[in-house]
Amino acid sequence: MRFTITRRTTFASVAAVVVSGCLWLLGTAMPVAADGGPHVGLANSGATTLAADSCGGCHRAHTAQGEMLLMQADEVALCLACHGETGTGATTNVEGGVQFASTNDGTGTGTVAGALRGGGFIEARIDTAHGSRVSYPVRLSRATYGTGFSSLVGVTAAGTSVTSAHMDLDGAMGVVARGVAWGNGALNSGAGPSVSLTCTSCHNPHGNGNYRILNSIPEPTGTGFVATDAALDVPDGLLPTGSGAAGTRNYTVQWGRTLKDVTDGTYVNNGFAGTPSASAGDYWRKYLPWDGVPTWNGTGITAATGHAGDVPEYVPGDADNNESYRLAIAGWCAGCHSRYDGGVSDYITPTGDAIYTHRHQTSRTECTQCHVAHGSNAGMIGESGRMTYPDGSAPTGVTSGDTTTYLNSRLLKIDNRGTCNACHDPTGTVPYTGVVTTK
Repeated sequence: MRFTITRRTTFASVAAVVVSGCLWLLGTAMPVAADGGPHVGLANSGATTLAADSCGGCHRAHTAQGEMLLMQADEVALCLACHGETGTGATTNVEGGVQFASTNDGTGTGTVAGALRGGGFIEARIDTAHGSRVSYPVRLSRATYGTGFSSLVGVTAAGTSVTSAHMDLDGAMGVVARGVAWGNGALNSGAGPSVSLTCTSCHNPHGNGNYRILNSIPEPTGTGFVATDAALDVPDGLLPTGSGAAGTRNYTVQWGRTLKDVTDGTYVNNGFAGTPSASAGDYWRKYLPWDGVPTWNGTGITAATGHAGDVPEYVPGDADNNESYRLAIAGWCAGCHSRYDGGVSDYITPTGDAIYTHRHQTSRTECTQCHVAHGSNAGMIGESGRMTYPDGSAPTGVTSGDTTTYLNSRLLKIDNRGTCNACHDPTGTVPYTGVVTTK
């Protein structure tokens, strides 16, 4: 799904503008090290103090350059003033898909702590060509066992141009904004309505305590868009209370609750010290960490060691470990993509919709298991690349030599449709070995 960037004009959304892509952290006027920066609800509501300093980071009462008293001409420019490649003050660069070890100085060349979970709008560092998996036993019935897979998708040392993105920020590949909320609306209402998506369509820049300051209900604008009636809050853990990197959340795909956990190398092997690396981490994270897959003791499945949840920015065992994220994020995504919500087994039960007749289950596999939120650099060069969109439109492509890379990766994490093989063996021929096999 891709959208154009337009200025939103409703008071509720535009007055709240700043946003972070992967919780875009800080303000424009001054570097702020504390996690959340000006995006902290209790401060901006006046609940903790009426002397909050965060307003001036984004708004000017008499010298504003944009509507709703914004310091920049529009909300996207304001967000990127902190969270863009040449932004200042934030640790997150959502254009390049990285988190810096300290706040960006505007050059875009600071020390990179790691790759953002959501990828990037212009470049991403997903190692889409080198996915790996290890097999493990799963119970199929009381007496029979099959093979499951814990997969890993690593991080590249440098960014690559994205082939799909939620917003078109005019990257090198020329991602074309489709402007369609695929699957939104009632059954048989077409592929989805045309919409405009901006940063605040997804995020609340003033803060609300939700995961990545996500709005309770996604708010793109467009004729025919059907918004959900129910709040879809994605719960978050407590804000870290330290100073500097110790007080800043880790937004990378590495283990660790804070940025300091990452830069100190405490994210490896469930808290045991490792070597900090900007190219460390795992974009896949299927249920369990790579080093915690179940084993077979000859008669049954033994319990896996390690983290029982699936949110790597929180250290296993933390009191505020955000395991409930996995139960809520699929419902939140369905706030826009309502007919993508497959529940338990809609791959078996037809919906009655002409386009979205059968759908992948979403009760055990959340949307962000297969997709990133901002942009993916996955390469689609075969039949996968030529797949049409739900409305029948064909993808565009970029040709180099004899190879055409289609701008059709649908925010997936592995080249072509390797995402499917990360979990599935449709041949039923892969045995449990406990050995990592790289493909």
